[in-house]
Amino acid sequence: MKNLDMLVRVITIILLLATITAFFFKGLSTITYICAIVTVVLAFVYQLIKRHTD
Repeated sequence: MKNLDMLVRVITIILLLATITAFFFKGLSTITYICAIVTVVLAFVYQLIKRHTD
């Protein structure tokens, strides 16, 4: 579970940085919305994993 926890955390951070970059270069576009929604879902999954392992 510890590896899954770290993997979700790293993917969430990378996707968040990609979302910020897409927002700066593309503005509010479909790519930005999709990245933002996926980032929120991954953050929620991370919280579920953390709560389940504690």
